[in-house]
Amino acid sequence: MAVDASARFPSEPRASRLRLPPGYAGAATQEAILPWQHAEERLERARNYWLATTHP
Repeated sequence: MAVDASARFPSEPRASRLRLPPGYAGAATQEAILPWQHAEERLERARNYWLATTHP
């Protein structure tokens, strides 16, 4: 039975706050987080970009 990938993976990543130690600056509210569309537009216009991942 085939699994519909769109059911497992949302069309946009879910934004969340970065966990930082006390004293580090960061967005104070969820509203301060940029929408995924902001990143999409920048990546589409960029000639080159780096992509990095980490494993928890």
